Amino acid sequence: MFLILDESGKTGTQKYDFSWNFSKQPYFLLCGILIPEKNVEAIENKINELHKRYKIQGEFKSTKETVKKNINELTEEFWNIIYRNECKILIEVVNKKFCIAMQIVNCCIFPYYDFNEEQYYSYDSGVVRRSFANYIYDKISDNLFGDFVEMFDSDKKDLDKLKSLCCRLIDEADNTHIKEYVEETLDSINNYSERGLLLRHLFPLVDYYKSGNSAVAVCPHIDSFNNILSKTESISLSNVIHDKMNELSEALQQAAIQQNREIEFGDSKKNALLQLADFWAGTIREAVEKVLLNGETENKIINDIIQYDLNFVSSFSEQLKLFPNNYEVLNWKEWYEDAFKK
Repeated sequence: MFLILDESGKTGTQKYDFSWNFSKQPYFLLCGILIPEKNVEAIENKINELHKRYKIQGEFKSTKETVKKNINELTEEFWNIIYRNECKILIEVVNKKFCIAMQIVNCCIFPYYDFNEEQYYSYDSGVVRRSFANYIYDKISDNLFGDFVEMFDSDKKDLDKLKSLCCRLIDEADNTHIKEYVEETLDSINNYSERGLLLRHLFPLVDYYKSGNSAVAVCPHIDSFNNILSKTESISLSNVIHDKMNELSEALQQAAIQQNREIEFGDSKKNALLQLADFWAGTIREAVEKVLLNGETENKIINDIIQYDLNFVSSFSEQLKLFPNNYEVLNWKEWYEDAFKK
């Protein structure tokens, strides 16, 4: 089985300087396609045929005029490739700002070292962490978000900076639950040696790139990549191919090694399989943003992929826009509103 991956919405590491560098692309999407090895040649032949028929060179990007003009026909053609060749689509979509909120929760509100493993990974604790992240996402300022990201990604492990940000979080959140949890975290931080912790335990793990000269702790791309690899844990993969990356290739290679996989990088302008993933990545990201904006997509194929093949990391409100019939998320949102917004 081949796993082919391409992304859409990449804006590099998150940075805030009076505005977010990802403000025009607030969502990141990673598309993985599982392809039976026996069907690789047939897929390549079909995509080459589509190139000739529609006179498109390179990728079938949704920004190209020919693709825009024929989007419904091409969506059906590309879906037939998936269906007839027994492929499986795996899509991860991440709200970039919400991803930062989750990291703040994991570091300052609900750190793993303050809970036993069974408690930390329980279903209820997961809902609580996501509820805290929802509140932070809605409540705290972009300036504080930006300062957290800067500290996380610096990998300097500045204890005074961490404590200062925790205190600012208490002030801005103005919530009894968050105040209680953060104060417990601060107690652990102030006494970490006595509790058998090392300094590195207090900070997020970072991934390195650019030959180890740059670090990133908040990275939707790596999180999404790990999620897709986890979903293929029981599948024998002969090839994992990702569209070539200028920055994160080393970090993705390390992430693959940690899951006992190997990854190679190809050029989507020349690789038909990557063009298949590229088409779905761009098309689905645009559709997701359209649904979040006005609540609908007219294409049934796209809608079915969103409903059945897509994982969305975001606030409860946005999740319900995308999955209005997901009663589990609805229950989480109602619990969150009762607990945090009284």
